[in-house]
Amino acid sequence: MSPTGKHGLATTVALKCGPNDPRIGLIMVEAQRVEYMIVNKPKPVVLFELVKGMITGDRLDIGQERGLNKRELNSDAAREAR
Repeated sequence: MSPTGKHGLATTVALKCGPNDPRIGLIMVEAQRVEYMIVNKPKPVVLFELVKGMITGDRLDIGQERGLNKRELNSDAAREAR
């Protein structure tokens, strides 16, 4: 797979790594908060609105921002979603 392929360099490197790879230093990550955005618009529209906002300085309206705190991440519903 080429680093310039559909999934890019990070995917290519991840596919070549294994659990015994000495280059991997991350052992555990514990999230304190997760933030994400639900976007129901096509990517070209989002890109246009992003550029428009950069030029005009207007606030972007490209999606609904959501977040989960540590308590919500540890809930039964979050565990089932994994």
